[in-house]
Amino acid sequence: MQALIREAKEEIGKDFDSQDLTPAGRRLHVGVKKDGTVVNSVSYIFFIQDESDLLSYRMQEEELEGIVECPINSLISLFNKEINSFTASGASPTGDELVITVTEDSFPENWDPYHLKAAIFAQKFLTGETRLIY
Repeated sequence: MQALIREAKEEIGKDFDSQDLTPAGRRLHVGVKKDGTVVNSVSYIFFIQDESDLLSYRMQEEELEGIVECPINSLISLFNKEINSFTASGASPTGDELVITVTEDSFPENWDPYHLKAAIFAQKFLTGETRLIY
């Protein structure tokens, strides 16, 4: 847990309290990408609600291209293939406004509908559910 807190501080400049995190489970990913790269990882999934302005994030340029705010319903529609794209705005690591077109290609490859599941869990979290199990 402390490694997660440390990574948030390093990569986005936020000093979160571990007691504010809502656990949603963990995910084992074993597979091969289209380019032949073997992927073996375990992801621990947590949610936290932070109402800070996106410009308040101090992003590590080597790790992030930016941070954007995506409407949950748009993400779910994208991953359900009801829409092909949507526009999201945010901030670059240099503090400039960032506007991007979000498509499925904006996300890493997965063999399962991981990003759809994560969006659904985020929606549940934002409506007040706290007993989340992935």
